[in-house]
Amino acid sequence: AAGIYYTQRYETATPVAAPQDAASPPPQTGPAAGMVDDARLANVEDGNWLAYGRDFRGHRFSPLTQINRDNVDELGLAWYRDMGTNRTSEATPIVDNGVMYVTSAWSRVYALEVDSGELLWSYDPQVSGEWNSKTCCDVINRGVAVYRGKVYVGALDGRLHAIDAAT
Repeated sequence: AAGIYYTQRYETATPVAAPQDAASPPPQTGPAAGMVDDARLANVEDGNWLAYGRDFRGHRFSPLTQINRDNVDELGLAWYRDMGTNRTSEATPIVDNGVMYVTSAWSRVYALEVDSGELLWSYDPQVSGEWNSKTCCDVINRGVAVYRGKVYVGALDGRLHAIDAAT
């Protein structure tokens, strides 16, 4: 399955930044993070990943040029986030104007600062542990949707939560 798996942990002595490329666009200065609408989903800005597959078409391709075949071997881990669980995550992170929204086990939601991994906020829908025995595929969550200032997550117990994207 595509996505990020959090069960492995990596550390580096010094975070390694990607090489700078003059052809890469400047940081986003558009709408506040989480203010996603139909127009933005249809025409995703460079540097953002607003839906599973990046856009409505599911291209799964970033137009950014900073990383290319000449410098990809220079990449290293910039940061990691311990999600406090030994369960896997099978969610595609949503990235909007410097904020990464991602889920972990038990439908927990995290907003992270994309450059540092700093936790901006988290949300725990308090799914009952009894659901562990009622699922086919563990207590994983397949991600969030961000739309018009809200982060939406379908919880393991069938509830849909709408969370303020800013808090």
